[in-house]
Amino acid sequence: MNNYNVLFEQIQLIIERIQHRFEHSLRFNKHDCDRLLTISEQLNCFYGQALAHVYLAQYFQMKWDVDAYNFHSEKARELAENKNYFDVLIEYFKIEGLRNITICDEIAALTIYLKGIQTAYKIKDKKSCAIFYNNIADILYTSGVYTVAEQFYTRALDVIKEVPMKNVVFYYKSILVNLLHLYCVQGELDKARKYHEECLSVKCEVGILPLLFMEGEIRLLLLENKEIEALHKIDNLIKKLIKSKENAFLLKSIYLNLMEFLLLLKREENAAWCLKQLDTLYKNADQDIMIKIQELHVQYAILFGHETDELYETFYETILKGEMASKISTRESFKSLISLYETEKEQNLMLKKQASLQVVADIDELTKIYNRRYSSKVISKLIQDDGTLSIGYVMVDIDFFKEYNDYYGHSKGDEVIKEVANLLKKNLPDNAFAARYGGDEFTCIFVDRSDDEIITFVKSVQKELKDKNIVHLKSKNSKQLTLSFGIYNEMHVHGCDELTLIKKADLALYQSKKKGRNVYTIFKQRSQS
Repeated sequence: MNNYNVLFEQIQLIIERIQHRFEHSLRFNKHDCDRLLTISEQLNCFYGQALAHVYLAQYFQMKWDVDAYNFHSEKARELAENKNYFDVLIEYFKIEGLRNITICDEIAALTIYLKGIQTAYKIKDKKSCAIFYNNIADILYTSGVYTVAEQFYTRALDVIKEVPMKNVVFYYKSILVNLLHLYCVQGELDKARKYHEECLSVKCEVGILPLLFMEGEIRLLLLENKEIEALHKIDNLIKKLIKSKENAFLLKSIYLNLMEFLLLLKREENAAWCLKQLDTLYKNADQDIMIKIQELHVQYAILFGHETDELYETFYETILKGEMASKISTRESFKSLISLYETEKEQNLMLKKQASLQVVADIDELTKIYNRRYSSKVISKLIQDDGTLSIGYVMVDIDFFKEYNDYYGHSKGDEVIKEVANLLKKNLPDNAFAARYGGDEFTCIFVDRSDDEIITFVKSVQKELKDKNIVHLKSKNSKQLTLSFGIYNEMHVHGCDELTLIKKADLALYQSKKKGRNVYTIFKQRSQS
């Protein structure tokens, strides 16, 4: 057993270490992943195995080892789906979506990210929801669908703001950088400047993020017609790219955009170097990307006087091959988008419905104040809350209600119950609420209130009820409707339970009835009128 505990602790430590490295974009340690898998298999810990396969898939993805990636990603998916490890499944969707983008299959990536959003909603993982929204927006942005991309970036930003910032600084700044790029491309200078300022206010220099931000700054400088400053920033970007040890795939878009900057600013030598990088990075890419690369070759050749017949033949051949595939891709992409919108709409409706049902479950149908179920739930939380100093529990009973109901009828009886509920609710101070306990009984819960404050509430209710002069001819102590109260104010919250509160308040209520009703009693004190 001791050996088992030691190994299990090792699993937890390894997972924490790997996740820490991910969150801080540190170099991947394959030894940790192998160790995690080995120990998890020894202990028959399927969760550890699933995570290990996800991490190994991510490692082999960075190493461009397709067979190893496929093996581990499939293992991770099988374990996550069979065991309902939704958090592991979400990580699988992230790496699988990235793999599809790597091979330029945006349709498959959209589908994967759609599933990711559904799963993240299911376990209320807002951080992952935001990441998937951002990833979808990236695909749309790359495809030139800027208006819809803006909607998804904005949605990602809204969702991630609901997560504690210390847990999502990298992703938060990433979305801000993406919006900076988007508004620069659309020529919206004011919005671009706004997000540039927001980017500067968030300190996060992790992984590829500084390069992407620098690229956004270049866009902004060009938009502002500050070419000299843009050239200086481009030189710095090139130096950083040459020294960069980041995954080649992650740098693709930066090289692509850098090439456009260099052509715009007529930097022949740098442009030639950048073209070579692109030819290497995008070797065997899909037709859309190959057309883009060929367009850059043609633009470079025309701009710097290097045109050849062979160049144009290659260019047009690439276009013809890619034309049909591009049409199919566009059609399928829009299908995926429609599916995404419908799913999000359904998810939002479902969440609203759940919230609505929760409210209905906590509210008494007749009086529209809280019910006993809700009061029990709140009291349980208050007892566990270290900040709660006292709980005042007040039982309220309508005097001789059965006689009133029998004489005036159930309809009038219901009206009286609603009237009393309104009176209680109206006179409650802050940090207090009323609930219908059942029948003609109510409870009022007070948090951190003195006996005198509770008594003041009771007297206010009694006075208002008396002023209303609701006739009750069958009452045995008055010809008006009256209430009896039992009060218990617990000062040692964490040593009690709800049953204790109810029992002592009920005993006080019993004393009020013995004294002739229309009075209040504080537990262990004399009845007072």
